[in-house]
Amino acid sequence: MGRTGGLLLLVVAMACSLPSKRNPAACCTTQEDCDFIGLPLGSDCGEGLACESNFCVQAVCQANSDCDVGAPFCGPAGLCVDCLDSTQCGDQVCDTATGSCRACSIDADCPDGFCHMGACRSSIVPKYLPNVCDVAAAMPELTITTSLDTDDDASCTQLVAQPGGPDVCVIHYGTISLEANVEILVTGNRVLALVADDSLSLDGVLDVGAAGLNNGPGGRLVVSGGAATAAGGGGAGFRTQGGAGGTTLDGGAANGGAAQTDPASSLILQGGTRSGGASGGAGGAATLISCHGTVSVTGTLDAGGGGGRGGRDSAGGLIGGSGGGSGGYVVLQGAAVLVTGQIYSNGGGGGAGKPSVGAGGAPGGNGQRTQSPAPGGAATSGEGAGGAGAAGAGSAGIGGRATAAATTGGGGGASAGFFQTYTPTGVTPTLTPTVASPGFETNLEIPTR
Repeated sequence: MGRTGGLLLLVVAMACSLPSKRNPAACCTTQEDCDFIGLPLGSDCGEGLACESNFCVQAVCQANSDCDVGAPFCGPAGLCVDCLDSTQCGDQVCDTATGSCRACSIDADCPDGFCHMGACRSSIVPKYLPNVCDVAAAMPELTITTSLDTDDDASCTQLVAQPGGPDVCVIHYGTISLEANVEILVTGNRVLALVADDSLSLDGVLDVGAAGLNNGPGGRLVVSGGAATAAGGGGAGFRTQGGAGGTTLDGGAANGGAAQTDPASSLILQGGTRSGGASGGAGGAATLISCHGTVSVTGTLDAGGGGGRGGRDSAGGLIGGSGGGSGGYVVLQGAAVLVTGQIYSNGGGGGAGKPSVGAGGAPGGNGQRTQSPAPGGAATSGEGAGGAGAAGAGSAGIGGRATAAATTGGGGGASAGFFQTYTPTGVTPTLTPTVASPGFETNLEIPTR
């Protein structure tokens, strides 16, 4: 007999009983169940009986040994069930009301991880640092309030070597936050990796960019663009080609750095590129990881390139303006990724050439926190002006020509960098930045475990 028919008989039986008593064979196990059949919560069965389909029946088990492999656990109602708690359900969760395993539906079903496509997973497997989430952080939380130096061993909870690339300074905590109205500058030769077991939220400004000739973290290795000679230096190429330096022709040196392969195809995490010689610094490299939570950026991420040095006198003759350094490479990885703030990885401007009067040319501007190109160094007395750095999807500017004796050409502007996201299969990041220069590359997938 179905539940409806059984309940009808039960109601009839209850109606025939005395008003002050209930049918001793009727029972319920949850508030919803009791409300449905009109019994008070606590209407359970006597010793040796179990509640099954609202009737008290003879219990079938008193210990797990009384049950078979089909339902191996003896539940509190004396019935054999699939599970008593979620540890007995593999990557599923235990519905304690029914004693059966089911697929998860929300992250809260998985207290030590997250719900992914109906299965509880403990963590993502991040690109570049596949083992970093295997062990939970030793310290529960970090609120970043001071500048970070990736060369300072005390600042890193772990150091990871990258053969053929810069080492990684891992900063791993249970949660990581950067509060609004706080700006953090990151320096050092190592790549920065902020790793949180749970939420990683950036509401302030995280600056991993270059400043002048100083590279951002992990942005010192790749040279892309010719060094300045009597001609201006070539701007560094990265996302796009760098601008050529000037000679007696605008961009006449034809020495801009070539566009680089998308860094997502590499097994090494490193920053942007720099031009040869005393050129603008390369924007840095950083990865922000939440092992089983959300990476949230409501503030600002800046990985801009540095401006090139201005032209100058040297023992070997006049030197043109140097090329700018490219924007860097920032990677966001999590069970979920949310970006509603601002992201910048603009290229640096080229330096102006050696002027006919004065000590040296004007340096190029650093990649800016706007969608406007970084300015090249301005010309004052016959030297070539520096080329503008690339912003957004735009191209880098070329160095200007020298128009007077005893002057040199300007350096070329540099390319913008890259922003990349990684999420598990089927998870689409929420990428609605208020400003993006450049925008994010197509989201890529990472495994879970």
